[in-house]
Amino acid sequence: MKQGYSYNINVLKSIACILVIMNHTSSYLLTNENYLPFYKIEFVLCRMAVPIFIMCTGYLMGTKELKAKAILKKILKVFIPVFILSGIIYFLQHKTVDFLFLQNFIATPIIEPFWYIYMLVGLYLIMPFLNYIIKNITPKEHIYLISLILILPALLKLLSLEFSAYWSLAIPSYIIGYYFMGSLFYKIQDQIKYAKLSGILFFIVYIIGIISYTSDHLELYNIDSLLIISMSILFMNFILGFKIKIQHKFLNLISVNSLYIYLFHPILQNKIYELSIFQNLISFNYIIGILFYQCILLLICLALAWLCNYIIRKITYRLLIIYKKSQN
Repeated sequence: MKQGYSYNINVLKSIACILVIMNHTSSYLLTNENYLPFYKIEFVLCRMAVPIFIMCTGYLMGTKELKAKAILKKILKVFIPVFILSGIIYFLQHKTVDFLFLQNFIATPIIEPFWYIYMLVGLYLIMPFLNYIIKNITPKEHIYLISLILILPALLKLLSLEFSAYWSLAIPSYIIGYYFMGSLFYKIQDQIKYAKLSGILFFIVYIIGIISYTSDHLELYNIDSLLIISMSILFMNFILGFKIKIQHKFLNLISVNSLYIYLFHPILQNKIYELSIFQNLISFNYIIGILFYQCILLLICLALAWLCNYIIRKITYRLLIIYKKSQN
């Protein structure tokens, strides 16, 4: 991957991370119906977060030849933190950690947003086989797979006719479709065109999403819906279409620490929101208060994420020194 494009991916991952926090905190806007229009603006935009993350994974990993050791390392990197955090949360709730915790951990995430980590582990397990397919198909076949897995099911859902679920039993998950889409972006990175047009079309689709919003039809905003698929692909093409040559340090910091930011934010969001400083600001100006709260939540999670990664690096470095000394 060319260095310039790694900057683009850092920007995309940073934006996705920010959108995740906005998505999980924008519901506070619904406590006052007067701010429903602003809620729509955040809600529709934030639905792209997970698709962008998955496409970035496909972009970074989709063309690599992965061995079992590399896959295990990646699984442990995401599995261990979510397991430890889940154990801490369970202990705080029940004052003990027992076999029931392990049973519950396997059955369902202790916090709903942790579902993404479970999905990511499953994606890692099949990634070598997906990459083998990606390596051995032509661009036309690549597009056909994306259309079959991602676009066609989303298109059929828009039709008023009822289709049996049995039609799609043999079609892989939309997660695979997004992964293939990310790897296709990598393959064509030097031929990405129409970036400005993609930006315009993204804005048009986004406005349509805002205007069409209704709580009675939230399925239109699922991450496998045609609206969100279109927005996500257009937005990624828009960002990748620009040759970013200079790394933005703050965005890069968010990108590097995005895993722990993702893990910490659902644990802290309610506690931080309830602080008197935010309640006073919200009373003064509701929208400014919510935006300020979201920014502070991001910064606190970023600081904790950086600290965790720093400690892990130090521990890893010490363990390597001890291991090398033992070998001499």
